[in-house]
Amino acid sequence: MAAEVCLLLMQSLTGDCDATAIASPDRPPSTVMPSAREMTDAVMSDRASDAIAPVAVRALPQFGELCHGETARQLAICALPGMARNQASSSPADSTSSVAPMPLNLPMTRRPIATPTLPPPRFSAPPTVAASPTTANRSPRYAARPSNGSELFRQRQVALQSGQSYTRIAPSAYANQWQVMGQQPTYQDWQQLLAQEARAMAGGQGQNRLEVIVGDSLGLWLPPEMLPRDRLWLNQSISGDTTSGILQRVSTFANTRATTIHLMAGANDLKNGVPEAQIVSNLQRTVRVLQWQHPQAKIVVYSVLPTRRAEISNDRVRSLNAKLAQMTQQRQVEYRDLQPTFRDEWGHLRPDLTTDGLHLNPQGYALWQQAIVASAI
Repeated sequence: MAAEVCLLLMQSLTGDCDATAIASPDRPPSTVMPSAREMTDAVMSDRASDAIAPVAVRALPQFGELCHGETARQLAICALPGMARNQASSSPADSTSSVAPMPLNLPMTRRPIATPTLPPPRFSAPPTVAASPTTANRSPRYAARPSNGSELFRQRQVALQSGQSYTRIAPSAYANQWQVMGQQPTYQDWQQLLAQEARAMAGGQGQNRLEVIVGDSLGLWLPPEMLPRDRLWLNQSISGDTTSGILQRVSTFANTRATTIHLMAGANDLKNGVPEAQIVSNLQRTVRVLQWQHPQAKIVVYSVLPTRRAEISNDRVRSLNAKLAQMTQQRQVEYRDLQPTFRDEWGHLRPDLTTDGLHLNPQGYALWQQAIVASAI
């Protein structure tokens, strides 16, 4: 990943807002990540010093005007002016996910992006993204989206290298590059990529509203094209991550000016047999760090979702959620209980909302996105 990573977080709604070109000034970053020694021992453990610091990236200017009005709240990706002519043969239903990336007026590195060569990580596999009826009839150029960790990693890596955030590109963007990716990124690879994305966001956020998603694979695979377009989104989730891992790396995005931080974690801890008291302690310490780093931000903690997996007892899920509700009340942060919406009459994850009994399908993500948007208002 080149050091001169630029980020363009602006794609416009047809007829409702204008795309703003960004020229990256030749100046050093204006902010430096705080070291772990600046946090008190009660806030962070000694291992916090191992958190990945953002790779130095040239600071970006203001991102400019975002989309506004009712159109900006639509849960669909914006179509770009000029793309309509190229997609005249597509049906109106296809227009929300067949948008190509905006042309860039940014300096780009000529050096090819190195692909990971380390062994694959040992965490849970991401959900399989099934093709929808609309994508099945679409041309090959727009019929695909990343469906595994290596493809998603490559897409985000190339987007950042090209001066864009993956949260504001079409799902099929850069398919000719991520479809040939074969090597799985490691946990450390993801840490470094998220650090670079956070650094670029901190340099180019300007006065725009920013929502941050922090969690494990459930957060990682949250479809960004369905989130409101009147604000910026930064996804800091890693598949298979635990509450202790999240605690050590939340300092990565400390320099961003988050409006709302959405935190969901704990399922992998339960699967690994971590005691509930330790899970709650890790999340409580994480919340304290976030409050210290982002005193202006609203912090929302979500309940752990029910499952249909034998290795994760729903009795333990309910017990953990009860403890999380108490913890969030003590820390004076918002708690969002998703259990009533996601469980069936037996207390398991509804089968119509999941791909494998643990991860969510598009219908499941649509429900969670409603809670995220409601929390962010």
